[in-house]
Amino acid sequence: MNLFQPLVSALRRSRPRGGWVWVLPNFVLGLFVVALFALLIVLQRYEQTTHRNALAQDIQWAEQTIRTHLTTNQEFLQQLARGLADGRLEREAFQAQAGQYLANNPELTHIIWVDADQVVRWTVPGTPASACPCPNRP
Repeated sequence: MNLFQPLVSALRRSRPRGGWVWVLPNFVLGLFVVALFALLIVLQRYEQTTHRNALAQDIQWAEQTIRTHLTTNQEFLQQLARGLADGRLEREAFQAQAGQYLANNPELTHIIWVDADQVVRWTVPGTPASACPCPNRP
């Protein structure tokens, strides 16, 4: 045992006396890891917020586009109705205008003129009244 005694005492003298010197680098490393995790969480929330805002803007744009298109359809149909009510629109003109509008707007499949007595007068495209998708056929 006497052989190891000088070695043990030399090791004790070479070791620093303050234990905090060894704890400090570990504490800094742990603090760095916690800061990285916090940064990742903040960046993830920022990305989610950005994505949510972009999605909301896209939905608003789509809603506005649909609303504008429906308003355009409504205005065209009101124009046709005024022409029919005033007697300025004959069958050929009705067929031509409505047919052109249907060709440019594939979301519409038929334009049907139903008079005050719930009788189908004209349809575009020119389908017979029996094939008309109207609930009140003559």
